[in-house]
Amino acid sequence: MASTFQSVNVTGARPAVIANGAETVTVRGEYEITAALVINDLVELVNLPADHVVTDCIIYADDLDTNGTPLITLGAGKTGGTGVELIAANTLAQAGGMARLDTAGGLQIAPATSEVAYGVKVVAAPATGATTGTIGMQLSYKAARYAGA
Repeated sequence: MASTFQSVNVTGARPAVIANGAETVTVRGEYEITAALVINDLVELVNLPADHVVTDCIIYADDLDTNGTPLITLGAGKTGGTGVELIAANTLAQAGGMARLDTAGGLQIAPATSEVAYGVKVVAAPATGATTGTIGMQLSYKAARYAGA
């Protein structure tokens, strides 16, 4: 059964960082897994403030599929949306690695009227899930009024 996990950046133990002008702000969140992930698990890593748009996204993970023929794929996006708006199914967690924004860009996603959690979604389950490891996200954003949105 799929679950939702949250980094401390989402649960509230984080500084409030808001782009008040044209500058881009980058925030980072990490989560240490303690059990094997399953399909459709969500790991909420960072919050996007209201009236802001994503300008870049990087996700990274340790090797989270210890099978000789790994199957796990991860996506990134709004955890309340499809979870893959920014990065589609990517194999980075099959050996450990990172992936960067692979869509036309977060600027094309309408800014939310309230704060929204962004994170990683397990698109395909691991063949043999690791029970420890790190998943992280670095999200860059700016105020929508300065992004042409």
